[in-house]
Amino acid sequence: MRNTLVETLELQSKNAQFRKRRPADAHLSPPVSEEELRALDTHLASQGLSAPPSYRQFLLISNGIADYMQLSRLSLRSARQVVEEYESDEEYEDFAPLHEFVISTGNTSDFLAFDRRTLTSDGEMAVVLVNGRGETTDYANFCTFLSEQRTFQSDVWEVNSADRDNLPDN
Repeated sequence: MRNTLVETLELQSKNAQFRKRRPADAHLSPPVSEEELRALDTHLASQGLSAPPSYRQFLLISNGIADYMQLSRLSLRSARQVVEEYESDEEYEDFAPLHEFVISTGNTSDFLAFDRRTLTSDGEMAVVLVNGRGETTDYANFCTFLSEQRTFQSDVWEVNSADRDNLPDN
């Protein structure tokens, strides 16, 4: 998982050179503390949930990533943010039960959440991206979501590089 995250952030940074907007500044955060992880576990248990193993693994690598999905202006939340933002996530209750375990928000109406209805025997849950129009994109689990983000950034890099290669030299 660490490699997937690092590769995604490196590709994102490379892709930023093709945009006029601010450069990529997403980076891994320090790992979650035991105290924050316990608080998350307690919070989720109060809802009859537990953190999927892949999400726990992510938090142990990086306790959130600001500006992870820059084009969507979304950040992956830290364990503390998942707990502290729970009350305000009720704004997403039209998408119940997704509003119960939101893991990414930002300066947009888009959000990313775990879908408790899809809990598997290994403790994983589907991840659902909801855009501002209410359209959803489903990922089998958190690892699949991360892998798809890496693939997206890689595809964007290939297109941007090909476009750049076709420009006349100045």
